[in-house]
Amino acid sequence: PLSDAPLASPAPAWFDERRGAVAARIGEPTLPSTDEEVWRYSRVADIDLSRWTPAVEPAPAVPAPVVELLESLPTAVATVVVHNGYVVFAEVAPSWSARGVYAGRLVEGPDGEAALGAVAGDGPDVFAAMNDAAAPDPVLVSVPAGITLDAPVVVVDWVDADGAAVWPRLVVRVGENAEAKVLDWHGWADVAALVARVVELGVARAARLGYTNVQVRGPRVWQIASQLSRVDADATLTSAQAGLGGDYARARTDCHLVGRGATGNLEAAYFGESSQTLDFRTFQQHAAP
Repeated sequence: PLSDAPLASPAPAWFDERRGAVAARIGEPTLPSTDEEVWRYSRVADIDLSRWTPAVEPAPAVPAPVVELLESLPTAVATVVVHNGYVVFAEVAPSWSARGVYAGRLVEGPDGEAALGAVAGDGPDVFAAMNDAAAPDPVLVSVPAGITLDAPVVVVDWVDADGAAVWPRLVVRVGENAEAKVLDWHGWADVAALVARVVELGVARAARLGYTNVQVRGPRVWQIASQLSRVDADATLTSAQAGLGGDYARARTDCHLVGRGATGNLEAAYFGESSQTLDFRTFQQHAAP
């Protein structure tokens, strides 16, 4: 059951209560069918939730392949490593931490309770709702108003638990007239896993966020991902996705332009082979005049 999914320890009572309430509301999850337009041509009918067991909390160490990966990436303002849904490393350069920049466990961050779900809610589908009920250790990246970062924040989401259901969640909040870039790297080992991931991007008035996702999951991984954004007045979100890995990898993007003058630029590139399915769906809501 979703309510039995493990928690990162320690976690505050509000987080446990939130997960339990969402799990109770969902009950026994009903998966969508390809009769629904948004799932047409997908492989959702092949998903059997009973095949997967929740990933257990790994040792608090950065996997060796991730160490090598980080050495090849640009210098970062902050780095977060998520291993099978759990934060195992988080570091912010002291000069930026002193200015209020945060990257790490959401439950330990500024206004974590208010940040979680502020953009996504239960999400657009049952997989996002299940993430809300089961995500053990969400990540928060928070950039205060007026701050311009001179290098990216790097988040590495690594999955190597064979036979596991993994529920990663990333929340990015960029304050008024702030500017940030986030590189969100989805890495892999050659395991069979189900990954249901949610990303929430909140871009406040006149802020600028560049979000780049590189998805290189293993060839036996099934990933159902939701990216939900809220872009306020005169703010700009540029979101780029590269889909390379996975057996079936679905990315649904919901971009809500909620303030006059908001801009949402959505970009994607993909390269598959053999029987891979790389499934992109985008929904752009112009809620403001």
